[in-house]
Amino acid sequence: MLKYILKRIAFFIPTLIIISLVSFVISLNAPGDPVEIMMQGSVDAQNTNYEIGEKQYLQKRHELGLDLPVFYFSIATIATPDTLYRVHKPHERKMLKKMVAEYGNWPAIHSYFLALKQFQKTFNNLNLPDEISQELSTKIQIKILELKSNYEHKYILIHLDTLERLLKKHTVFLPCLSHLYTLKDKINYIQTHTQKWKNYIPAIYFYGLNNQYHRWLLRFVQGDFGYSYQDKRPIREKIPEALRWSIVISFISILIAYSISIPLGVYSATHRNSLLDRIATVGVFTLYSLPPFWIATLSIMFFAGGDYLHWFPASGVQDITHNKDWSLLKRLNDWIWHLFLPIFCVTYTSFAFISRQMRVGMLENIQQDYIRTARAKGLSESRVIWKHAFRNSIIPIITLLGNILPSLVSGSVIIETIFSIPGMGKLSFNAIHARDYPTIIAVFTLSGTLTLLGMLLSDILYAIVDPRISYSKK
Repeated sequence: MLKYILKRIAFFIPTLIIISLVSFVISLNAPGDPVEIMMQGSVDAQNTNYEIGEKQYLQKRHELGLDLPVFYFSIATIATPDTLYRVHKPHERKMLKKMVAEYGNWPAIHSYFLALKQFQKTFNNLNLPDEISQELSTKIQIKILELKSNYEHKYILIHLDTLERLLKKHTVFLPCLSHLYTLKDKINYIQTHTQKWKNYIPAIYFYGLNNQYHRWLLRFVQGDFGYSYQDKRPIREKIPEALRWSIVISFISILIAYSISIPLGVYSATHRNSLLDRIATVGVFTLYSLPPFWIATLSIMFFAGGDYLHWFPASGVQDITHNKDWSLLKRLNDWIWHLFLPIFCVTYTSFAFISRQMRVGMLENIQQDYIRTARAKGLSESRVIWKHAFRNSIIPIITLLGNILPSLVSGSVIIETIFSIPGMGKLSFNAIHARDYPTIIAVFTLSGTLTLLGMLLSDILYAIVDPRISYSKK
């Protein structure tokens, strides 16, 4: 058994690496610029000085590690430089990649890009007099942004001609005109000196360990998933706060569900087609057919001060006056009072599925020859059922137990949202709604990791419950 466990743990390593790679790729392709999102609302982000704003942007990008190569190596062509990751704005990198694919002449493209940056810097540093309308300034800024997203020669010339007409409307823009003419010369040079053939010759660039994925992987191993886009807090602080309530609700729900469903399934199998078996079947499948969100809404309406009774609170996990000075009994009573309805709504749908799995397994085993032999030996019926038939019938239930660990991380999104419980389900829902990609990726990665641990737990329980299962044999 120990040898098998060690093999499975060793197998987890490449699986976890694949999970981390998938998570990392998702984070790279998530919409939006992480630096701009992290700087939103800050005083620095609102600074109107172009150079100061660029400096603060680069500083934040360095803090997030986005100024490093993406991976240990990259596969490209000789037309693509190995330093393209140093271009800090995502839309600028995208434009340069398209230009390289279109023209292939990176030195000329790089020269044009530097001239475009200098043109933008010169314009942004102008001290515009009051007679310059805001509309004219905005039009010029928009055209500059359009230049930084276009890669085709004809469209670039159209934008440059439009900019030239706008800049000639006032003498204050004269310093920009010389840069504009330089831009025209450089884009024409790119057009007449294309090197598309370079795009057909592959190249591999190696970057070593100092890259974004290696840094992300080390933090992942340490449980550091970066910062949330919503409140700029470390995700490693937010997850434990939400996880404790999801663990409490899931653990109690699973305990209740299995404590009721397993005996119910055994009874239904040993009293097949009896009145109680039929009543239990109808009852559990009726509960199974009722949507949890509907039952949760009705529970609030009927029992949480909606239109009828006010037996339970409608939201939250504890009273607003709850504090550590209360006695343990009083605090437990407060938590039970708040969590009774959510736990019921999470639990009741499990009765039908678990009890039916148990019933089917028992029905199959109590008809086997070894059960008839046990009865022929004179063993009591309870011993035959619980010692022999039950142990061999619980394998499907153990398989279901493998999903317990990931369910602790995912939580119940619907129930936690309806009852305003600050658990993992509500955290995930809010993160998706706010496009908080680091938090979403953290939950996804943790769920994948715990799924592997749940599978290992199931395999170990198989061998404990059924002696016929031995992982030491070849």
